[in-house]
Amino acid sequence: MKSSSWVYACISSFAGFIFRLLYRNKVYFSEALPQGGAILAANHTSFFDPPIIAGTCPTEMHFLASNYLFKAPIFGAIIRACNAHPIARGEGDVAAFRLIAKLLKEGKKVNIFPEGTRSKSGELQGLKRGVAKLSFISQTPVIPIYIEGTYKIWGRSQKFPKLWGRTRIFYGKALYPEKYGYMEKREAEELLTSDLRESILQLQDIAAKMTRTSTKLP
Repeated sequence: MKSSSWVYACISSFAGFIFRLLYRNKVYFSEALPQGGAILAANHTSFFDPPIIAGTCPTEMHFLASNYLFKAPIFGAIIRACNAHPIARGEGDVAAFRLIAKLLKEGKKVNIFPEGTRSKSGELQGLKRGVAKLSFISQTPVIPIYIEGTYKIWGRSQKFPKLWGRTRIFYGKALYPEKYGYMEKREAEELLTSDLRESILQLQDIAAKMTRTSTKLP
């Protein structure tokens, strides 16, 4: 894994190891990630979702975290070293938005959960248009991601995670902003958001079919 931070490299590699060891994690299609800046947009059901992406993404990434997580001195310092950036939940955090756009334009990969918060049911909820806005502003692609298994291991109703289970993560084909360039701004944002949701659901279907048929990809 290419990384400019030894702290990030160590912790993300450790996360990948733990998920393989405890949860027999499998990764599909990550080799299709484009070079340069991109938004990694995944379903969100668990606190385990950011580390499973960090542990499987072949390049270094940045991600957002609720600002209250940074108030704990030691934990806050660790997640800052792992490229976490604070965001005020429920507010129009213009500064965070500008920072993400800047990172994307610099060629960084940024993890954003388009649902905005963890799903209570484990099912994909409605997606917000923030990912689409950032894609158009930065002119960077959106990578759909489907994460399976983390909800059963550490869902919103659980105080502590289970130390067993199975996880899988599926990387989808990139959605490029140029495809929507002929549309009005709001229409383009809504269509990209709709396409992103459909792409995540398609990855979910692939996961379900693999489970039913016990198919193993090479």
